[in-house]
Amino acid sequence: TGKGAKSMMHAFLALGLDGRTVRNLYYYQQRETPFLGARVEDANWRKQWPGKRLLDNSGHPALKIVQDKPEHADEYTVDGISGATLTSTGVEKSINYLPAIEITLIFEYCCTQ
Repeated sequence: TGKGAKSMMHAFLALGLDGRTVRNLYYYQQRETPFLGARVEDANWRKQWPGKRLLDNSGHPALKIVQDKPEHADEYTVDGISGATLTSTGVEKSINYLPAIEITLIFEYCCTQ
């Protein structure tokens, strides 16, 4: 859950077995501006998420959403939504807000049982 430009945005974030790598991101509730922030639900924007890493090798939040399409995107960088800077910032903050310890605990509970 995170705050966009016009609404709270609620999403499911699926992680890989390592607990750090995104498998999928799906926003199931938001009321952002149509054709701008509401593009968090757009398949073309969402398809860049699988394989992105949330945490660096030290376990610190490292995901970045950038507004200018990066020439050398890395495993931590997602291209933001043009014209929706506040929404993109809200997505980044909501994902980086989940402390690494919680991700580790979720991983250990879900994946080692």
